[in-house]
Amino acid sequence: MNYIHDRCKLFPNVRLRPKHHFMEHTKLLILKFGPPSCTSTLKFESKHKYFRSEFAAKKNNINPTQSMAVAHQFMQSALLIDKLYENGVVMTDCMPFDEITDVELVEFIVSMLGRQFASKLRFSHKVKYRNVDYEMNQLLVCSTKRHPLIELCKTILYASFGDVAYAIGGKCTGNLVTDMQFYELEVSQNLSLVNLNDLLDLTPYDTYNWEHNEVVERRDEEEEDNADLDLDSRGQDLVVDELMPFCDVQAVTKETLQSVLKKMWFEYILRL
Repeated sequence: MNYIHDRCKLFPNVRLRPKHHFMEHTKLLILKFGPPSCTSTLKFESKHKYFRSEFAAKKNNINPTQSMAVAHQFMQSALLIDKLYENGVVMTDCMPFDEITDVELVEFIVSMLGRQFASKLRFSHKVKYRNVDYEMNQLLVCSTKRHPLIELCKTILYASFGDVAYAIGGKCTGNLVTDMQFYELEVSQNLSLVNLNDLLDLTPYDTYNWEHNEVVERRDEEEEDNADLDLDSRGQDLVVDELMPFCDVQAVTKETLQSVLKKMWFEYILRL
């Protein structure tokens, strides 16, 4: 900061270069994210050299800014993994087991973990596990063994002991709607407890409203995992999508056209 100030004062007619602009934000970046593991990442010359070689190796130069951004993310991830980011459990605003006021929740925790072990846990409404933030009322995928049904947990509370974190919440079931490629939720009155390390997807699911019902999207990973189980239904949709531009309009039924248009509309809404 002092260098930039003195330079502007001594040489007012000389323009600042991009590396000076980068140096101006260095202090704020360190205060916000902590000291880096490799100081060369803060040098503009090193970044420019890395980007230049990375960009020269690209065969497709349609979007160079995106290519360089992705390359920079890979470089930072390789340098900072397990050094800058917390890879364990980070829990704030903790409370002991005795301060939980919900009687039903207390009885469920005791029945699942035992009172002696529960008294050693820390509880909170939010937790950071493996650099993923979890909060209340989020949907976590517990199991897909009963495909096309999936089991989810709508989180109420989080518990941790050492490097182990648990999510406690209401048990939900997602019923696959093949035409729309999403799961329609059915919420039960039962509670569930799941180890965050056992989740099929560490990223929480977002809910959407569709015809007065809550739904969650079907992700690509689930489509690949359940490809054999859902081959017939997805095969029919694939045939419709491929033949739609070539087939006779009179031969297309109203129901088929509506289902295809709904699917296209929902995919467009999810991209917004």
